[in-house]
Amino acid sequence: SRQVIAGEASPEMLEYNKTIEQRWQAAKRDRKGGGVLKLLTELRHVAIDHRFIDPDLGNFETGKLNLLVSQAYDIWKATKDNIYHDKDTGEESPIRGATQMIFSDLGTPDMLRTKGFSAYTFMRDELIRRGVPRDEIAFIQDYAGSSEKRQGLFNDMNEGRKRILIGGKSMAEGVNVHRRLIAIHHLDVDYLPLVIEQREGRIWRQGNQNPEITIYAYVTKRSSDEKMWDLVSQKQEMIDQFLTGSLTK
Repeated sequence: SRQVIAGEASPEMLEYNKTIEQRWQAAKRDRKGGGVLKLLTELRHVAIDHRFIDPDLGNFETGKLNLLVSQAYDIWKATKDNIYHDKDTGEESPIRGATQMIFSDLGTPDMLRTKGFSAYTFMRDELIRRGVPRDEIAFIQDYAGSSEKRQGLFNDMNEGRKRILIGGKSMAEGVNVHRRLIAIHHLDVDYLPLVIEQREGRIWRQGNQNPEITIYAYVTKRSSDEKMWDLVSQKQEMIDQFLTGSLTK
C-alpha cells in the first residue's frame, strides 16, 4: 500500500488558486479543448511547487517537494550500509546501499530553461547539499536515445553505484533496477491507473533483495493532487470490478 505524505500549500499557491475559477470557465469555452489541458497541466505543476507560479519565489519548506527530498535523503542515509549480494554468485557485493526511484512526469530538467524552475534539478541539488554524492543521482532523460547507455544505468542501479534515479513515463516500463530498490516516490500523479501500476511494478519484482519496501505518494493540500489521486483510485476500483465481474452481477 502507498504511504501518503501531505505538504502544505504556500500562501502564494492559495492566492493563485483564487484565480482558477474564472480561468477554468474561459478554458472550457475553448472549442479545441487546448485551454483546459493547458490549465490542468499548469495546476499540476503548481501543486508540486509554487516556483512554477514565479521562479523568484523562495523555497517553501513545508511543501511536498521538500518533504520528498527529506524522505529520500533520510532513506539514503539509513540504508547506505545495507548489504546486497551478486545475483549470479551469491557473494556479498563490495558496494553497499539501497536504491530509490522518484517518479514525476512534470518539472523535468528542460523546464529550468523554459520556466526558470525545475523540480528535478531542485531535488538533485538539495540532495547533494545534504550530503548525497552527485554521481549517485541520475536523471533518466540523460540516458535517452541509447539502449547501451540505459542498460549501463540499470546495471549501476542494480549494483549500487547509482542510488537515486529520477524520471517520468520513460522509466515506468521496461526498467529493471529492482535488486536494491527499497522505496519509490510519486511526486506527481498520472491520469491513468495503469501508469501508476507500471511505476510501482518497478519495485514489486522477483529478485528484489529487500525484505521490506515502501511506496510514497506526495500530495499538496487544497490542490489538484487530492482530486487526481481520488479519480485514479475510483478508476482503478472500476477496473478491478470489471475484471472480477462485479459490474455485471
